[in-house]
Amino acid sequence: VIDENVPYICEYEPFVDKAALLALNAFAGTFYSEEKNSEKHVKLVDEYLKRLHSTLDFDRMGFALGLGELPKVMFVSRLDSVIKELVDLSSISGDREVDVRLAEARRNAIIGLGKVCSSVGLQSPRPCLSREQVQTVFSALLCSLEDYARDERADVGAWVREAGLENLEKFVSLVAQSQIDWLLPETTLKLFCSLFQLMNEGIDKIRLLAGEMFMRLLHQENPFIRHIEHREQLKEIFPLSNTESLTWFTRPYCFERTVKVLSFPEYRFHTLLGFLASVGGLTKSLFG
Repeated sequence: VIDENVPYICEYEPFVDKAALLALNAFAGTFYSEEKNSEKHVKLVDEYLKRLHSTLDFDRMGFALGLGELPKVMFVSRLDSVIKELVDLSSISGDREVDVRLAEARRNAIIGLGKVCSSVGLQSPRPCLSREQVQTVFSALLCSLEDYARDERADVGAWVREAGLENLEKFVSLVAQSQIDWLLPETTLKLFCSLFQLMNEGIDKIRLLAGEMFMRLLHQENPFIRHIEHREQLKEIFPLSNTESLTWFTRPYCFERTVKVLSFPEYRFHTLLGFLASVGGLTKSLFG
């Protein structure tokens, strides 16, 4: 019954799939949490992985989230496959028609991937993320911030970018809190380049999420985020003392601050890209 409702979607009963996910989390945590049931674990995980390739888009959307509700012990022999399949589903294919149609599936794959990583973590006991898996997840989450698929509903890629921002911050903190230095300098640079791009884009909610995430990562001490290029200069441009009065919804504020980032070669290209991406939505108020 739970599996039948995980991909459920209906205009008149929009909360059935969410209720099914809550039920799945409770059921799996109660009846699948013992390692001795490994054969049963593999069977269920493999079935969910199979549904990620379904011809029904709702199946892909639902079971991408469903994988994120399973307990850690169920991934002992399937963690690599789960990460690979969710990363594949979250990726742009290059086929515009397919990419537009599967925007919600990509969003859910990012959410599911984030939950799986939070569940297994980086510390023993098994399963836990390996160095290679951590870099694969970072790559997928950063790629999600570049999803600009569009259709008659406008920028459907924004759903993916929003999920990417939310789950990337959690994953950065997860890795930074560990005693293992797997947050590489090039990863941190790519992350901040992406944030500067999104802090200038036209969709208010994305700009807000990117701006607030940037401020937290730049200023927080626990966990401390290593390898931030020009950290002290950025703190001067974006002082923590102003955080409470900042309104990332306000384009003039964003433009006034982020234009100063153009003086740093490492961030220049992506900052300009953010300006250009939002050109279609500019108004006189931006410069007023």
